[in-house]
Amino acid sequence: MHDRIRQLRPAVDLAHEREDEAARLYRTIVGRRDEAKARLEQLRQFRAEYLTRFHDDGRSGLSARRVQDYHAFIAGLDHSVEQTCRQLEQYEIEIQQLHKRWLATRARTQALESVVERCRSEQRRVEDRREQAATDEFAAARHRSTRRPH
Repeated sequence: MHDRIRQLRPAVDLAHEREDEAARLYRTIVGRRDEAKARLEQLRQFRAEYLTRFHDDGRSGLSARRVQDYHAFIAGLDHSVEQTCRQLEQYEIEIQQLHKRWLATRARTQALESVVERCRSEQRRVEDRREQAATDEFAAARHRSTRRPH
């Protein structure tokens, strides 16, 4: 049994490494998604503030050039918002895939650990039986030696 456990150890270690790598990659992408969400919120907030400023400035009168500049800037913000939304969608897809990958690596790790634990349990049972047999043998020998012939 010791040999079986020793043989499985590299596979268990590799499974842990793969699981850790999958978890690390998952956390990285979740972090990027969260950053993109924050960036999207900032863009939307900035766009709203800029529109408010445009409307406020428009009340006092704006040149055609200033109106064009406002529209071009808002269009640029809209484009950035759209790009960030697409990026968020991609992150969500990637997060789902990475989560599935992590679950698969976790299942593999747990399966290998379960095999190792079964080997250890079997090893303990074998050792317990040996100890019990030795104890029984000792008791029987003692009983034979203390028996008096009639």
